[in-house]
Amino acid sequence: MKLTKRLLSLVLALVLMASVLAVSASAAASSTTVKRYKTYVALGDSIGAGFSMPDYEKYNRLIVVKQRIEGAYPSIVADYVQAQTFYPLCQPGFRTSELRILFDDDYDGDKMDKDGTWQIAAGTPYGAADVKAQRKEYREKVAKADLITLECGLNDTYHPLLAAAYKINEGKALSDDYQDDVYDWLSDFGTVGEAVAAAYAAIPYVLDSPREAYLLMEALYKATTDMITNYDAVVKGIYEINPDVTIVAVGTYPPFGDWEIMGVKLFKLLNPLYYAMNAKKESYEDTYPGKYYYADIMDTDIRSKEMPDSTAAGFDPPPTIEGHRQIATQVVSVLPKGSRKTNWSRAKSDMPTLKKDKKGWGTYLYDGTLNTTYTGLAKKSGSKYLYYVKNGKYKSSFSGKVYTSKKTYTVKNGRVKA
Repeated sequence: MKLTKRLLSLVLALVLMASVLAVSASAAASSTTVKRYKTYVALGDSIGAGFSMPDYEKYNRLIVVKQRIEGAYPSIVADYVQAQTFYPLCQPGFRTSELRILFDDDYDGDKMDKDGTWQIAAGTPYGAADVKAQRKEYREKVAKADLITLECGLNDTYHPLLAAAYKINEGKALSDDYQDDVYDWLSDFGTVGEAVAAAYAAIPYVLDSPREAYLLMEALYKATTDMITNYDAVVKGIYEINPDVTIVAVGTYPPFGDWEIMGVKLFKLLNPLYYAMNAKKESYEDTYPGKYYYADIMDTDIRSKEMPDSTAAGFDPPPTIEGHRQIATQVVSVLPKGSRKTNWSRAKSDMPTLKKDKKGWGTYLYDGTLNTTYTGLAKKSGSKYLYYVKNGKYKSSFSGKVYTSKKTYTVKNGRVKA
C-alpha cells in the first residue's frame, strides 16, 4: 500500500515537473560561442560509446570501449569545446552501479555485478572485479578533466523492465528483488536476443491490462530508486576527486519513443519514471551551482521508431546520427558561454578527412551532410598537405596560425604541409 501511494504521488508530481522541464529545455539559448575546455572526459554507457554508429560498427564486435567514435555526441562535444585531450570512457552495458564501483571505495557492486547476471544481460566481458581493476585509470583521467559529461541510467531500467514484462505475461510471480527476475528471464532462453524478443512481444499485452501495467511500473520503480542512490554516489565521488570540474549531466530518454498499440501510445505510461530519473540528475544544479549543468534529451531521435514484432531479435534504442547531434547541441547549450579560439585544431592523428562531393570539399558525416561542428585542419588521402576547414567547409582563402596540442601550423591559402 505504501508503494502504491508513493507511485501515485510520484506520477502526480511529475506531471507538473514535465512541463517545467519542457520549458527549461526550450529556453536553453543556442550560441555560436562556448567556453573552451582543455581536457574532456565522457562517462556513460552504449549511447556515449556510439553503439550502432557506422564508426562503431567498423570494429565488427559487440563491445567497443574507450574509443573515439566519430558522429557520437561526445566526439561532437569534444570538437565544439575544442578539447586538446579527450578521454572517451563510455562502456556499453554500464549502469549507474558500474560507475559507482569506479568512484566509491565502499561499494562492491550489486547482485547483478557479483553473480555475473549483468555480464549475460549486457553481453559485456566485465563483472565487478573487472570494473574495480579500472578504478585507477578512471580516477586519474577524471582528476585531469576540465569538463565531464555524465550519461547513464537507461540500462538501469531497460532489462528489469523487459524481465518483468516477460514474467508477468507468462503468469509468473515477480520476485521481491528485480535482479532475480532478470536472472530468471535470461535463464529461460539460449541467447540474449531471444530473451529480449520474448519480452518485447509481451510488453503490449502487459500494458493493455491495468493490473499488469501497475506491476510493471512497480518493478521499474524499484530499479529507478536504486539508480537514484547510485547516481548520488557517483556525483559525490567525482567531485571528491576533482572539486572544480564542470559536469554536464545528460538526461535519459524513454527507449520506446512513440510506439503505439492499436493506435494508442501506451508506452507513455512509463515516462514519469524517466522524468523522476532526470529530475534527480537536474537537482544537483542547486548542490553544485556554476559547476554542474543538466542537459535534457527526452525528445532525442532514436533508431527504433516502431515496435518490433514477435520475431524480432531485439531492438535498437540508441540515437540516430541526428539524435547524437541533438544531444551534443543540448550539452553545448547549457555550458557557460565564452570566446573560442577559432584557429584551433585536433592533433594530426585525430583530424577528420577532407572529402569532395557535389557540395564541394569538406568534412562529411556518414549520412553525407557536412560536419558543421568542426573547424580546424583536415587530412586528405594521399596528400602531403593539411587543409583548413571552417564549419565543415574547406576555406582556400584562409591564411594564419592554427594551433593543436602538439604543434602550431602556419596556413597559407587554406593549406599547410603535414
